[in-house]
Amino acid sequence: MIRMEIAVSPLPSNAAISVALIVPNRRETVLRILECLRAQTARERMEIVLFGPSMAVLETLREDLAAFGGYQLVAWDRMRNLAAARGEAFRIARTPLVVHAEDHCFPEPGWAEAFIGAFSPDARGVTPAAAGPLMVNANPRSLWSWAAFTLHFAHAAFPESRGTVDYVATHNTCFRKDAALALGASLDSGIEMELLLQNRLRAEGHTLFHEARAVTRHINVSRPFPLLKASFYGGWLFSTVRMREERWTLGRKLFQLAVSPLVPLLQLKRRWNAFSRIAGERQLLPFAALPALAITTMHTIGEVVGIVAPRDSVIEDYSNFENTRMRFVRPEERTLLYPETVEPVRLEPAQV
Repeated sequence: MIRMEIAVSPLPSNAAISVALIVPNRRETVLRILECLRAQTARERMEIVLFGPSMAVLETLREDLAAFGGYQLVAWDRMRNLAAARGEAFRIARTPLVVHAEDHCFPEPGWAEAFIGAFSPDARGVTPAAAGPLMVNANPRSLWSWAAFTLHFAHAAFPESRGTVDYVATHNTCFRKDAALALGASLDSGIEMELLLQNRLRAEGHTLFHEARAVTRHINVSRPFPLLKASFYGGWLFSTVRMREERWTLGRKLFQLAVSPLVPLLQLKRRWNAFSRIAGERQLLPFAALPALAITTMHTIGEVVGIVAPRDSVIEDYSNFENTRMRFVRPEERTLLYPETVEPVRLEPAQV
């Protein structure tokens, strides 16, 4: 039996956006992101929804939430599955907008206000179903960090691309609650692999918006072996979810297996324009291409495993790398997440 316990504060009538955040094990993991959220210009219009494995851990954060418009503390025994918590956030949020936050991604003060503004109707009266932020690499001193960042977020790293897009940055997306809930059961399956969720929204006739004024700094996995392992599990999850949701035939599976040796190069080619621009501006070429190729190769191997041996519970293995990012960054970068761990390392100014 799934058990959930919720503690709820009052919420003002002008609250506009709910921020869903996961507390994996101890309060220290979210102190820096909460500090960034308290600095938001729209903090009084924000509801913070904290998910954690026990109410005892969540209760220690009540004082840290006093500055916001309201909050919910959600103790849930499904916390090994981050996608389940992110999906549940849509159902219990009390505002029109729901944004997913991460304990290793730090928004700048105008982030929430920019998201709220992104959902104003355009000249045609169209309101987007989802908006994504402008992503900035917060640990730029590692070549592996840059490789991971450019592969995952290059499409969301340029301020001049503000406007309607095909895809927005995943895991940090702001959604219209009504549009997400209208997907029904597809919401729960799509949130496991958010690109598929974005595809579903566009298939329903919705638009996606890149809100370049919502700036956030992302700490990337920078240790090579954990990064490659995370890529493997990400690929395994990707093919598991795609096969289930798209109902692949035997012929489709055999085709994907046959072309899999080409996939790493095709993925890199597809992202090359944005990748080379970011890497070139920072004089990382050709060096960043080698880690990037290794990452895409491990992702493809994971996809192959997922086709041969799909496993729904692989989401828990993948979620492990999204929790407590300190385990997967270089020692000198840990203070970017938790300032008490090592000698201070300053976040570099945003380069966009």
